[in-house]
Amino acid sequence: MRIEVWSDVACPWCYVGKRNLDAALERFEHRDEVEVTWRSFQLAPDMPADPGQTTAEMLAAKYGVSEDEARAMNERVTAVAAAAGIEYHLDRARPSNTFDAHRLAHQAAAAGRGDEALERLFAAYFTEGRRLADPETLAAIGAELGLAPLEPGAYADEVRADV
Repeated sequence: MRIEVWSDVACPWCYVGKRNLDAALERFEHRDEVEVTWRSFQLAPDMPADPGQTTAEMLAAKYGVSEDEARAMNERVTAVAAAAGIEYHLDRARPSNTFDAHRLAHQAAAAGRGDEALERLFAAYFTEGRRLADPETLAAIGAELGLAPLEPGAYADEVRADV
């Protein structure tokens, strides 16, 4: 069986969904017959590399709610994440364009480290508050995964094809 999942590494529900899928597959007696392919998706493809906003500010503007209401939204998703074993610090998370993070995920997948890369990118954003459009952040994550430096433009066509 093949499962294809389109997700953005800056989507809090995608991280929860990934963890829940991983847990379900661990319990599935035919796990070795399941192939999971992660596909790129961008929630905000027009977002700049550094819009200079907190997640609460971004959500307030996107959904037309107050920043207090946006923080309450973040608290709800943080509780759901905790139930899935994930520690969110959305007060630290900084929205940014995720295109290059997806390029890194494709590079890692080509090296057989795609699942590990997604976990690392999700944690960098949601737990550590790192900006996923920052070249130094992506280079450090790539190095942690044992990948060669990501070449300019590499895997861009693959990301676009997924999106």
